[in-house]
Formats: sequence, structure tokens, C-alpha cells
Amino acid sequence: MLPLRGHPFGAHRITPAEAAGVVAAIPGPVVAGAVLTGRETDRESLVGRYRPGNPFASKAAKARLEYERLARPTARDVAMAQSFPLGVGFGRKGDEKRVAQTIDRAVKTQKALAEVQFYEASATAFDAGEINTQGRRITPESLARSEKSQSTKEKREARIAEARQIKANKESWEVTRTIYADATGYLAGGARSLVEYDHREAVESALRDGKPVPPEVLADYPDLSR
Repeated sequence: MLPLRGHPFGAHRITPAEAAGVVAAIPGPVVAGAVLTGRETDRESLVGRYRPGNPFASKAAKARLEYERLARPTARDVAMAQSFPLGVGFGRKGDEKRVAQTIDRAVKTQKALAEVQFYEASATAFDAGEINTQGRRITPESLARSEKSQSTKEKREARIAEARQIKANKESWEVTRTIYADATGYLAGGARSLVEYDHREAVESALRDGKPVPPEVLADYPDLSR
């Protein structure tokens, strides 16, 4: 038996028969239940299986190519199979290391297969309109939330654009507090409060300098117009 010290699977003594079983257990190129042909596939053709703009297509293609690379027999595997059609002997120098490498490859292959299945299923579900770009399932409720969010975003952008158009090249004290703050893009929160404070200071400074502050601006600060 061949000792495997410090292997990820823990301390274990593997027999030649067990090692052969590990090699045989390396899965063939099976992805999401479908057996691949021996034809070489490239990234572009794999991505092309899905609709343009599919956010999971590229990841699915990358995962599949990596899986095929791991699952495909190495040149050494092929040579050994041809040289020893009845099986490879054990007990020679270096066998322990080669068995460990074979097991590691089998583990990586299984992980790669899981990634392929996940990303291909996600890409297919996206094409079918079942999930969104974040991978979340689309429901009537989620559509309603999305529409509301889009509507809110459009209203926000329109509000900022209108304020910036009104302010244009005017001094801050020449426009109302709301217009000045909206034009900065800060519509709420602490940043909004700081911007509004800056506006008040600008109005106070303009009054001290005797500048003609518009009545609608003074209306924002009754205490300053006394």
C-alpha cells in the first residue's frame, strides 16, 4: 500500500486498487447532464450559445473550458494507457506522488464541474427570463420593485437636470436653497445638509456685501431679511 501523508483527505494508506479507482472516477466531459463531443470548443462559440448580453454566458464558457481541460486525459495518461492496457503497476519510485496528484486532479475536476453546472444553468435561466442579472428569480413582485426603482431613478435624474439648468452660471446666492442643493446632486442625507449650510453662508455674505439677493432666496431665510 502507498502512504499519503498530509494529503487533504487526511492520513490514509491507499492500495493500488484504490488508486486505480480514483483514476477511473475522474468524470468524462459531462456538463449539466449532457455529454460533450470530442470536438474542440472555443470560448466564442460557447458564449454564442446564449443570447447577446447574457451576463452569465462568459462565465459559463470559461468554466466549461476549464472543466474540459481538467477532465481531458493528459499526454502521460494516454501514453500509460497505451503502454499498459491491463492497468498500471504500482510500487515503483514516484508512485505515491503520482497517486496524490491524480486524486487532487479528480477533486479539482469535480469542483470545476459544479461551477459549469451552476453557470450554465444560470445562463439558460437568464435567457428564459427566469432570473435577472444578479441571478435573482424574477417574480411579479420583483418586477414591480424594479419598475418602481427605475421610476425613482428617472425622477431623481430629472430633478437634478432641471435644477442645473435653472442655476446655470448664476451665483449660489442668486438661486433658492432647493435649486442650489439639487444642482449638486445631493438630494438627501448629511451631504445635503452641508450643501444647504454652504448656501446660507453664501447668502449671508452677499447681504453683507450689499448684493441684490432675490426675494425668493431671502424667503428661505426669514431671519436674515429682518
